Amino acid sequence: MADEFDVFKQLQEIEKAQEAIGAQVGVGDFELETAWINYGKDGFEYPIADKILNIYVHEDMEAFGLTGWLDILDTANLVRNGPIVGQELLYMKFATSGSEAITDYGRKRTASGLSSQSSAAERFTVDFTKHPLWIYTIEDMAEMKSSTGAKLTQALTYRLYFCSPEVMRNDRIKISQTMEGSYSDIIKKVLKNHLKTTKNVEVLDTTDLKHFVIPNMHPFDVINWATNDAEMQHQQQAVPDYKHGTKSPNPFRGRAADFYFYETTRGYKFLPAMSSPETTVTLTLGNAPDIERYQNQMTTSLEYEYSTLADTRNTIPTGLWGSKYISHDHYNKSVSTYQSNYHRSIERDEYSYISKTPAYLPTNIGEKNRENLDKNLSDFPDSLLMLGSFSGKKNSSVKKNSDQINYPWSITPADLEMRRRMQTLHGCNYNMLRARFPGISSLQVGMVVQLRLPDVGTASGQYDDEAIFVNRLNNWWIIKQLTHVINNKANERYYHCDLLLSNTMREIGEHSEKLPTYTGMGSNKQFTNTPTSPTFE
Repeated sequence: MADEFDVFKQLQEIEKAQEAIGAQVGVGDFELETAWINYGKDGFEYPIADKILNIYVHEDMEAFGLTGWLDILDTANLVRNGPIVGQELLYMKFATSGSEAITDYGRKRTASGLSSQSSAAERFTVDFTKHPLWIYTIEDMAEMKSSTGAKLTQALTYRLYFCSPEVMRNDRIKISQTMEGSYSDIIKKVLKNHLKTTKNVEVLDTTDLKHFVIPNMHPFDVINWATNDAEMQHQQQAVPDYKHGTKSPNPFRGRAADFYFYETTRGYKFLPAMSSPETTVTLTLGNAPDIERYQNQMTTSLEYEYSTLADTRNTIPTGLWGSKYISHDHYNKSVSTYQSNYHRSIERDEYSYISKTPAYLPTNIGEKNRENLDKNLSDFPDSLLMLGSFSGKKNSSVKKNSDQINYPWSITPADLEMRRRMQTLHGCNYNMLRARFPGISSLQVGMVVQLRLPDVGTASGQYDDEAIFVNRLNNWWIIKQLTHVINNKANERYYHCDLLLSNTMREIGEHSEKLPTYTGMGSNKQFTNTPTSPTFE
């Protein structure tokens, strides 16, 4: 849903196109087609492609715009002669090397295949020539140095920081007005009418109609407000499920509340984090690909490291496992209390990051949950306490033709914040790793990819062709952060993508079972002391 582009297939097309023209594209190579700076409205433009040493373009699902920088080797002293004052527009276009050959290859094939091949070449191109970036800071300016460290007068080196122009406009304007409609409609209005963006906007419609007053807020603050309260009904999609057939892309019960708003190199996205891709992109972590072919090498990591595997202590106060929400209605003078529970919210135990191991107690007096079972980690809602106070008429609508007021038009469920915490923390902030791949310019944050990790150790998953256990890390992962890193130095050219990926725990194999549960801890006299060995159900 976040991206319908078959990356792996088009990498194969690059390989075929190269074979057709008798060329061999390098893994991790790139094409920097053009780059220039525009100073002023009347066309003061300076080509800088030959002056760029490094390019960094950063995407982040937690950010509302693109950021990055250029390292410049400037022989013309554009800072003085341009001048560059930190208020310029940056136009730039680059792509994975070889993608431009797809179009030529398509012309040699059938006419019906030409448009799709051309589209593929465009999707590989990171193009800021139609929607430029905004340069806002100059940093680390110094005279070029020789190999011995002596200063040379032939050139200057400095760094130019840039961001999306909408980020700059957001800081300069505020919105004070009443808006009505779904949150998805309101976000589109803010982008078009206030931020004035002409970029592509991909939005998934949310449920419920809203009516609220925006009290002098920056546009992105309004969008953040709407994103945090956005919901949608689960949509059954053809996600593989060996036990239960097709399933929802979100492993939690109830509405999906895991919406994110972010920008990629292809435009703005307002989508649930845990969505199902139209096409499957499989990335492999390991030292070398199984088959030394171009597409295999491009989708095999150069290096990787685990960022976060499990942390059941520091996540307790985040509300991931359990939380409590006290809702105060000061109009009707009433108080309602809501609680969340991770195990009761998730559809099946095999999707869970934690087992139902009872919380250890040094006494023989067991604490029971509402099912009269020993309490586990998710049975402690006081881990996070939230408060909310509102009038009994929380939302309203006014009919313009009759001035009739309807109360309420829509009331956001009080458990929304609790559900959002569980869904976003589970899908985007718990089980994470960093990986570096050769530069694939069509990757974007928000994409859901299959990740395959190497089997390490003699008991790693297989024994006599029988699966011993399911590798829970071989799963659907979300690209949460992505940095395009290009080195344009003559003798060091390379292009790679640094990814931060988060495990959704959505793909569970046919041999999977729920995590084992330790029994009796904290409730039987035989376990009054710390147990030395577990017992399993």
